[in-house]
Amino acid sequence: REIAQEDTMLGEKVQHEMATGNLVEPALVTDIVDKALDTIPKDKLIIFDGYPRTLEQVYALEDLLKKHEMPLPLFVVIKITRHEALDRLTHRRLCARCKGNFDVRLLEYQDRCPSCGGDLIYRDDDQPAAIEERFSLFDMQDSIMQHYFASKGLYVEIDGMKDAEEVHRELLKAISHYS
Repeated sequence: REIAQEDTMLGEKVQHEMATGNLVEPALVTDIVDKALDTIPKDKLIIFDGYPRTLEQVYALEDLLKKHEMPLPLFVVIKITRHEALDRLTHRRLCARCKGNFDVRLLEYQDRCPSCGGDLIYRDDDQPAAIEERFSLFDMQDSIMQHYFASKGLYVEIDGMKDAEEVHRELLKAISHYS
């Protein structure tokens, strides 16, 4: 998302893909991840949020992790219903200043960031048409990814319909068993 804000060809390309609900090209994502891994100490826990999404990306990530001498990550899926996902996404807003994400249903003032006072904006990729496109892509790729990581003993599924504290506890438990 930071790259999408840059006034560069790369930033414009990422911004366009996100606005249309498309995923950023795998080769582009691989380059971004490779550069990020250069800056992360090998002993640090890394959380990839929404990546990898395809087997092509998994294979690219495996190559990058070998290059950086890091292990293949635990694949954690926090499962929620499609209805809940749509509800959360359509109520999500982004602060134009600090880039924080907020659920407007939980805010006293739905147009101002509670952290910095910046304007809260509706993300282009949270438009209903873009969300439906992402759901379609996710449905096609999800079972393949689950099978791949499960076959390596690196798959954990958490019930995201539980309260946030319970989801957090289960996530920490999964991570502690992995590390």
